[in-house]
Amino acid sequence: MRIKVNTPQLLFAVITCALMTSCVGKKKFDEMLLQKDQEVAEMQSSMEKLQMDMQTQIDELDKKNADLASEKNTINKDLASVKTELSTTQKDLSDVEYKVDQKQKQIDNLRGEINAAFANVEAAVSSVGQAVSSSSEKIKEIEGQLYLDLNDDINFKSASAKLQSGDESAIQEIANMLISNPTLTLFVEGHADNRGIVTGKYDDNWDLSAARGISVVRKLIEFGVNPKQLAAAGRAEFLPEVQGDSKEAHQANRRTEFVIVPNVGKLYRMSKEDKP
Repeated sequence: MRIKVNTPQLLFAVITCALMTSCVGKKKFDEMLLQKDQEVAEMQSSMEKLQMDMQTQIDELDKKNADLASEKNTINKDLASVKTELSTTQKDLSDVEYKVDQKQKQIDNLRGEINAAFANVEAAVSSVGQAVSSSSEKIKEIEGQLYLDLNDDINFKSASAKLQSGDESAIQEIANMLISNPTLTLFVEGHADNRGIVTGKYDDNWDLSAARGISVVRKLIEFGVNPKQLAAAGRAEFLPEVQGDSKEAHQANRRTEFVIVPNVGKLYRMSKEDKP
């Protein structure tokens, strides 16, 4: 059996089918392209936002880095300043320590000289026998002066500067002390009572008290003491041994005292050298 095909109709159908198939594929393709474009646009937008965020973070990090660098420079400057100050302080401290050490040496030297000066005085006084006090304190301090503490003062009769016979033994012992200690010096002070003089031989108690000191000095020289170790002075009635107007007070105040003069010239020179 033979089928008869209408050629024109078949051709039309084939062409129509092909055209319909082509139309469906292009539409789908366009939709796909549009979707891809949207996805690309979205990705590009996300990348741009990410780039912006990253740039913001980079800018913040750069600022922090700059701030840290500035702080580091400030810290380094402060550290250098502290090191300089510390070095200066250490130098100043070393200078102070050196000065303190030198000052201590000067103090020690001065103390040694003082001890030596007064050790000589104490040794000299301890060598005196019966004339000086038998107590442990053989030196007495009166108004800043050092006095020999005698067992018996060398006293005088009223208005007189003449030594009495019983005084020579005590003066001899003091002379022996001075001869044995040639660097020691004594001031011999004469004193008077508060009644004033009753003869015309002396002008006043100053004159009388000085004459009493001179009498003892002359006797010491007579016993062999170097005159350079001696000096005489008068205190009139202004440093009484006993207060009051009794006969006993007057007799006690008509006396001489021996002022010990340590050799302190070197101490004075050291004190002057010690001053800036």
